[in-house]
Amino acid sequence: MSNLKINMPRVTGYFKPSFLSSNEYRQLVESFLGDDKSGVTSGFPITDSYFDKRTNHQVIDVALAGYTKDMIDIKIQSNKITIESDGAKDEYDVPVKRNIARRSFKKSFVDYDNRFDMQSIEAEYKNGLLKVFVPLKKEEKEFKINIG
Repeated sequence: MSNLKINMPRVTGYFKPSFLSSNEYRQLVESFLGDDKSGVTSGFPITDSYFDKRTNHQVIDVALAGYTKDMIDIKIQSNKITIESDGAKDEYDVPVKRNIARRSFKKSFVDYDNRFDMQSIEAEYKNGLLKVFVPLKKEEKEFKINIG
């Protein structure tokens, strides 16, 4: 991410678009300018991504309380990891109020620099937290070719 910082005037009163809340406006501005302060993604489910220097893995944490591991799919395509779920199906014939969200979602993470070994990804799910471990690629060593 770039270290470019832009000081934007605070939008207040009637200048702020009326169809956006102040939080939505901030998210809109940050989506265009970027926010390199955190690896946390917005939306559902709450997700955190960080590099663990001890293991040389990128770690993706996804908060999925109320889900079972059978409800979660992790798909790899080229340099993209997609974590998704169709959500929970109600076993009741009448609507039931739920306080824990178990709705469908889809989140994707892309390795734009092609630094990670997508074939060696591991995942675990404990106590409502999905952890996806993506190792760095092994360094390719230089070798010499003999000319015959």
